[in-house]
Amino acid sequence: GVGPVLSDRIIKYKLKLVGFYKIDQINEIYGIDTCNYDLISSQLKLDSVWHQFDVNQVEFKVLLRHPYFDYKLVKSIFNYKDHHGDYQSLHELKAIDLVDQDIYGKIAPYLKIYQNGK
Repeated sequence: GVGPVLSDRIIKYKLKLVGFYKIDQINEIYGIDTCNYDLISSQLKLDSVWHQFDVNQVEFKVLLRHPYFDYKLVKSIFNYKDHHGDYQSLHELKAIDLVDQDIYGKIAPYLKIYQNGK
């Protein structure tokens, strides 16, 4: 059920995301409908390696390149940090008006707070 065009889209989307953290993310790719997903999902394996950005160190433009972060969201994340200082917990993102439970669930796996530069 996956030809060269769809496999190319999957690879490109994985690169944009900097890795899949759950198999369901395949559903976000143009051309994968419920039927395709049902056919291929049992054959998919998650390598469990994706990049996490340090929310206190990441550059605005870098975060903006990620498909889950639009301009308004990135601007809000940075504005919050400017007003409150470095994030101590990712849960602080929930204080941002644009971050509801769904958005938080999508973006949190791609963010991390590194302690002591680690």
